[in-house]
Parts: sequence; structure tokens; C-alpha cells
Amino acid sequence: MKKNLIFFLLFPFYLQAQSFFTLPDSNAIWTIQNGYISNSTVNTAFSVPVTNADTLIGSFTYKKVFVSSVGSPFGNGYAGCYRSLTNGFTYYVPKDSTQEFLLMDLTAQQGDTIFNVYYHDQGSLSPRIGNFKVVSTGLWSIGSYNLKYIALEDYFNFVFDLYWIEGIGCRFGLNNQAQGNFSNWELYCMSAIDTTWYPIFVANQTCQLDLGMNDHNSSSQIAVSPNPFTNQISISNYQSGYQLFLYDIFGRLVFTSPVSPAGKVELPDELAVGIYLLELKDEKGNRIGVQKVVKE
Repeated sequence: MKKNLIFFLLFPFYLQAQSFFTLPDSNAIWTIQNGYISNSTVNTAFSVPVTNADTLIGSFTYKKVFVSSVGSPFGNGYAGCYRSLTNGFTYYVPKDSTQEFLLMDLTAQQGDTIFNVYYHDQGSLSPRIGNFKVVSTGLWSIGSYNLKYIALEDYFNFVFDLYWIEGIGCRFGLNNQAQGNFSNWELYCMSAIDTTWYPIFVANQTCQLDLGMNDHNSSSQIAVSPNPFTNQISISNYQSGYQLFLYDIFGRLVFTSPVSPAGKVELPDELAVGIYLLELKDEKGNRIGVQKVVKE
């Protein structure tokens, strides 16, 4: 009971009889980067304001979403609004529209087909509607909490896949986005009410809104090379007693190791190719820095 109470107080979403957490009511940030580009920049942010977040359309109350961008085609200003329900459904109304579309359905199970899902074009907010097959479902670990995720693919097997994460949004940010050969926009950081929830849980810290910063150098206190890596990482600006932690895209700790006196860490050969979050802590457990790294 005590743990559930703490969860309710910390996690900034409604908890009722239904088991799903909604998207945030206010004070939320999603920052986006282009994952295909080496040394890519975090140049787009979606946010729900701290105050005056509500807007009424018809008989429903929605949360207003704003976009800020530097050097990206998403533009700036009002982007739309959503209403997120504890029954697992989230609906979205794009800007310049009063029509509601399905954004997420967390009740879906493996093998289901979800019809008429809202998404937008690559690098723009132009709305589209598509059908998706549920490839798998599972739990995504964030701190001591487990949130449902759903992996989907385009019904017609186009180059298009989605990950929905309960209470967080989509792997491309807040909204679903079409993916093709020219873009791989992905969620870099998500925070709500002074707590970071993606890619890992960090209390009393929010996503940075320094748009245009270099993703791989976002932590000034550590420098990791090579990146991408194969089976070894070198860390500069390290001190004795530092410990490395490596998390997968679902927030699961997959590897940990002390940093050698030479500033090097050997990674296991069986580590899968993909994107990871590297966290460095000192001997007292204090965080030194975090950096996204790629295993090739």
C-alpha cells in the first residue's frame, strides 16, 4: 500500500480502478532528435504548459500541446491537443481541426489490428490515418516501475513501426510519426512535473530545452569514444571509483562495470546491436553524466 501511494504521488498521471496511466496533465516535455544522423541534434520539443493547459472542444476537455523547433520542419507554436483516459485510450485533435483521432490504445494485445490510428508525416505535422498490427506487448522498466509497451507495424508492411509506452507516449515523441528512408525522428527525453521518465527515471530533473545541442555531447562532464562502439568504450574526464551503467531502450539495466584505471570498459560480445543509454556514477553513487551510445 505504501509503495502504491508513493507511485501515485510521484507519477504525474491519474491512477484509478483501471490499470493504465494517462499522459501528463501539465508541465510535460518531449524532446526529439533525428536518430539516423551521426552526432544528431535535439532540435524539437513538444510540451504541455504548467498552467492553462486545458482546452474545451465539444463536450471534452483536452490538454494543449505546443511545439518548439530549431532547424527542423515541425515549426513552432500550437500543435494540437489530447485527452488521455485511464481505460488505455488516448485521442488527439490536430491544430486547425476539431476532429478527434485515436492516438494510442493500450488495451491491444499481440495479433490485434488497430484501425484508424492518427500519425503525421515525416518531419511535419500533416495528419494521416493508418492501420497497425500489434507485434508484441510487454513491460518497460522505469526505475522500480513497470509500464506497458506495445510494439506495432504498419498493416501493409510499409517501412513503419511504432512503440507505445504507457504514460510516456510514442518512441517518436508524443505523436506517432511516419518513418521511411529519409527520417528516423525519435524520442530523446520525456519529463513531467520535475521528474524525467524517459529514457531512465531521474527525480528532480527535467528534459533540457537547449534545442540544437549535439546529442552525443549533451553531458559536458563525460566524453565517450568510439560512438558507435563494438566491444570497448573509453571514457575521458573520469576519476577513480567510477561505475558505468548501460540501459536498453526499454530502460532495463543490461550491463554494469567499474571503469578501469585507464578509463576503459570492455563490453560483452553478446550485447545486441542497437541504441543504449550510458550512465556514469562516482563511488558514492552520485550521477556524473548520461550519454546515448550506439552498439554496431
